[in-house]
Amino acid sequence: MSTKKILFIGNQPQILTDLNHLAYFYNFTLCYEQISSNNIISIDEKNYDCIIIDINLINNSLLKKLQDQIDTTSINIILISHKDYDTKIIPTETYKPYFFEYDHIDTLQKKLTTQCFTRTKQNNTLSSPINVNKTKIMIVDDNVSLRLYCGILLKNAGYDVIEADNGLTALNYLQEITVDLILMDSQMPIMSGIEATKEIRTNIQYNLHQCIPIICYSGLLDEQHKEHLITVGISDFLVKPSSKAALLSIVNKWL
Repeated sequence: MSTKKILFIGNQPQILTDLNHLAYFYNFTLCYEQISSNNIISIDEKNYDCIIIDINLINNSLLKKLQDQIDTTSINIILISHKDYDTKIIPTETYKPYFFEYDHIDTLQKKLTTQCFTRTKQNNTLSSPINVNKTKIMIVDDNVSLRLYCGILLKNAGYDVIEADNGLTALNYLQEITVDLILMDSQMPIMSGIEATKEIRTNIQYNLHQCIPIICYSGLLDEQHKEHLITVGISDFLVKPSSKAALLSIVNKWL
């Protein structure tokens, strides 16, 4: 992140304050612009890695002018709305993939770091088709930084990624969606990965996932502990934090 240059277009004080905090923490360069109908900034691909636009303050005409400039670059964008604004923004289908409703600095951090490391095609339009046939991987870990790190690597490798912060959240997701592989931390609050794995392997409610690979993504484990986890239903092990090569190698092994 220290190599990134971010532009914020807007004037919402809380968003700007939080962005300044994140810039201090991650050491990226933050730029700030206000625009009007008579002051459309010039956007060049070499200037920024990501542009955050406060769409509460920009009408459709200005947004279209900015889009026309951004479409000729590979810059990532975030369209941000804040909840304390009187009028609720409902984005069109074109803008939905880039829309983010601000509520807390943690969610802003996640959105920003993800977008900064998501590749875009140059001269690509904002509308982007969804590949419903992508392999889906669920990352279950209470450590936000590790989830983001693994998620970015897997997304850049072409996988769809679903994140859960504990075993219970993961089980709730599995009642609504189907995934192809799970990276599961063994120890988490509320429900551990061990308990969640037992449920997936034995509860008929999760019959669609009873045979999928579940990789225990944890610290160093002794052989006795590994043997126990295998009896529970763990398929393989990955020591964290892992390298990109190790992560992709074990995922490719099981998919």
